Amino acid sequence: PKHENRPKRYKFKEIKNLEKICYSCHDQFMPKKFIHNPVEEGECIACHNPHGSPYKFQLLEQGGALCFNCHDEEIVSKKYVHGPAAVGGCVACHEPHTADYEKNLKAKGPALCFMCHTDQAEAFQQAKVKHKPVVEDCTKCHNPHSAAKQFLLNYEAPILCLNCHKEKKKWVDSASVKHGALMVGKSCLNCHEPHVSNISKRLSMAPMDLCLSCHDKEVETPDGKLLAN
Repeated sequence: PKHENRPKRYKFKEIKNLEKICYSCHDQFMPKKFIHNPVEEGECIACHNPHGSPYKFQLLEQGGALCFNCHDEEIVSKKYVHGPAAVGGCVACHEPHTADYEKNLKAKGPALCFMCHTDQAEAFQQAKVKHKPVVEDCTKCHNPHSAAKQFLLNYEAPILCLNCHKEKKKWVDSASVKHGALMVGKSCLNCHEPHVSNISKRLSMAPMDLCLSCHDKEVETPDGKLLAN
């Protein structure tokens, strides 16, 4: 009798060194600095069905549903969700097997974001003045998965800005007279561009034009006071 005739009685033995079976046909992934844990442990079947699947690459599930079998789904639970994460496109940013960058990212820092955010990449290349986080790491301001704040911001201005610009926080906190722009609308972003600009201090307009864009009328502050024309 064989397994095909009496499968419950004649079972296959447990396969050891499973990855060797897979790599007897499939090319082994190039060794890189960062390796996805199932790949490192030779557990190909943590993600792939060895026999058949309705999904491409014989995956156990499709998109984010597969990743969240191991990873915490809470990372995409906030009000605003990053587009790729919202549609289960984790592999838009992460390599599923091996990578040169931490967290199995496809690229490092802003280079990863610019793969999709081409408008920002173009502006970045042309600008004279660049916000340091834009040069180093977009996630200093934006959450890559989901956030409670619009634009996936970790906080809203001015808290977001003052978390890094601590010297400005001390200055603002100790000032007896504060610029009204800090207390209305977009706060710091009423005057400063968050990413890049061609004007010093990343101002959104030339200094005089910027000031007169507000100081040509009365502006009401949150406490009901009016800023003089």
